[in-house]
Formats: sequence, C-alpha cells, structure tokens
Amino acid sequence: PAVPWLNATWTFAGVYVTMLLLVRINPLVLEKFELPHLPLAPLGALLTLQYSLTAAPASQPRNILIGLCVCLSVTLLCQGLLLHLLGFSKEMVVPLAAALGIAMMTKLGVTHPPAAAAMVALLDHSDPVSATTLLETLILAILLVMANLLTIVTAIVMNNLSDQRQYPVYWAMGTCSTGRTVPPLKEVREPAHPLVGRTKTMPMTMGHYDGWTLPLVQDHVSPS
Repeated sequence: PAVPWLNATWTFAGVYVTMLLLVRINPLVLEKFELPHLPLAPLGALLTLQYSLTAAPASQPRNILIGLCVCLSVTLLCQGLLLHLLGFSKEMVVPLAAALGIAMMTKLGVTHPPAAAAMVALLDHSDPVSATTLLETLILAILLVMANLLTIVTAIVMNNLSDQRQYPVYWAMGTCSTGRTVPPLKEVREPAHPLVGRTKTMPMTMGHYDGWTLPLVQDHVSPS
C-alpha cells in the first residue's frame, strides 16, 4: 500500500545518507587495494529492503549477513573450482552458481535477494584466465560484507529515529529486536474470498511496515 509523504521522505533520507557514504568510501578503498570495481547495485537493492520493507524477513541482519556469506562462499567455490581448475565456461558457471546459492539460502531459511545479485555480479565480471582474479574476488567479498555491515548500522540509526519505524524487527530467529521472545504460532481464520476460506499461521506479534502495523506472517497460506 501507499505510505504517507513523511514516511517516504524518511526513506529518501536514509537511502541518500547511506549511499552517499558508500559512494564516497568506495573509490578510496578500491584505490588502496588496486581493484577495478565494487558492485554497488546489490547494495542499492539492500537499501530498498532496509528502508521500504523494514519488517520483511529478507531485510533483517540475520538474513543479510548469513545469506551474503552463503552466496559469497558459492561464488569463490565456483570461480576457483569450475572456472579456474576445470575450465568451465562462464555461461555455464553463472547460472549454476546462482541456482546453488539461492537454493542454499532457501534451505537455511536466510533468503536475501541482494546476496544473489552480488554473487552473479562478481562471477559475471570475473576473468577465468587470470589467476589473480580469485584473490581479487575474495577481497571484494570481504569488502561487500563490510559494506553490508555499514548499511545495517546506518539503517538501525536512521529507521529508529522515527517513532513509526523499527529496525531490525528481530536479530535471530524467534527473538524480537527488543530482546523479547516471539510468541508461539497461532492459527487464525481469515476469509480470502467470499466463497473460499483460508488459514494463516502467524505469531501474535506485530511489526512496523513503513508506518503500517502488520502481522509478521511466517508460513504460506494453505487452503482449508
């Protein structure tokens, strides 16, 4: 749903401040390590989650950091083993890495779309001929983790300055950011259509979603 102008302005301020820091720091760090580029596109997607979908599971620090580490591990494994050692073409390795990284995040319950974007960006710009590219990718992976940590810190500060926002909603599975334990799941009946009913499984706790107070749905809708 649409949000009030004040909320949209808060999103603008948070994204602008964070991206300004990243853009200013980026060339200094890359010049120090003599690296060609640090992909900023995944970080832009991350800021969209942190300031526009603050209550979404993919926006929480747990998903951000673990999901990113999973995808970066897949990146280094595929680049070192498949591209360098076995000589597979990039056209085969990039789709395989994307599928493997996203499937692993799904299995572990740490889905984070910008992490998959970062994985594809790093592999797509890698050079299968250069032996030093793997080291460069490792350095870029570490820098991406540090950049994600920076966005988490700024998102915590900027979002919580507003009394209509809360970020993060939780730090780890089952624990609110305030330290309270999320209540057990409870089934609630809610009509999805005049002729069809459905059952939602959700914790009886509420999260802020851009000024709206909504339940944090945990499971998929199942037909009754």
